[in-house]
Amino acid sequence: MKPKTLFDHIKQITEKKVSKGYWESLSESEEKSFSTYLVNRYLSMNMNWVDFVNSLQKYTIGLLKPKEVYHVYEEFIPQGKVYLKWIKGKANKKYNDKLVDYVRQYYEVSSVEAKDYIDILSKDEKGIESLVNIVKTYGVDEKELKRVMK
Repeated sequence: MKPKTLFDHIKQITEKKVSKGYWESLSESEEKSFSTYLVNRYLSMNMNWVDFVNSLQKYTIGLLKPKEVYHVYEEFIPQGKVYLKWIKGKANKKYNDKLVDYVRQYYEVSSVEAKDYIDILSKDEKGIESLVNIVKTYGVDEKELKRVMK
């Protein structure tokens, strides 16, 4: 029998396949696979549970042991099959360092803010045209301009 994973624990909390004694049947390595943080995160992907999970977080992280956290969720999360979609973070876009530097100098902002400006300006043709004009104000030739704007 394969060892239980985080997903098995979440399925057990939401679907309650084994009524009682689930936690007690786990091996030490299976208990360690129960990450309170990740369980909180997964359960909060259900909009009906987000407030409940959020209100319990101050107790589940640090104060309660994983076994206790499991039992709290087991008792209070409604039984039933549920799909919990993981919401991924925004992927970091890689910008040409020279473009970031030109925008940073032009608007007199930090590099982080310059990347935000590039994000906003890159969304339409007028914005891209503005970026091209910003780069051209620094005397960049067409060959270098193409390299910077990639």
